[in-house]
Amino acid sequence: MRIDDVVSGWMTDAVTTIAPDRSLMDAYVVMFKARGRHLPVVDGDRLVGMLSDRDLYRWGPLKDAAHPEGAMALCTTAVAEIMTREPIHSVDPLTTIGDAAEILLEAKIGALPVLDGGRLVGIITTRDLLGALVKCKRGGVKDAAGQ
Repeated sequence: MRIDDVVSGWMTDAVTTIAPDRSLMDAYVVMFKARGRHLPVVDGDRLVGMLSDRDLYRWGPLKDAAHPEGAMALCTTAVAEIMTREPIHSVDPLTTIGDAAEILLEAKIGALPVLDGGRLVGIITTRDLLGALVKCKRGGVKDAAGQ
């Protein structure tokens, strides 16, 4: 592994997504089942936003979900109402993992959608980049000559 390896070798390509008109309850269930913390929000084949578990936790009525009003709001509020819209930080499959890590760090986010020609082809997360770092530690970094 090298810092100039590209994102396509480390990203998750089986991306779980959600539509902007789905409820926050649906989003919560999708995240729980996928064991993920980030959901690209797509309208057809176009990326329109990102939803994270932090977005859900910061959303006021979730704190009151045990009460009928909070539970109702969770079921009736659309993903579009709390998702992150602009800017949606993203990378392409040939972005280096070093550059992707820098974007995550500077933007203070945990995931980047991977777009190829505007089409969502994957997602790379801090967990993916930590996996790359661990592989580097275990296997050592080889230079261009393989040494």
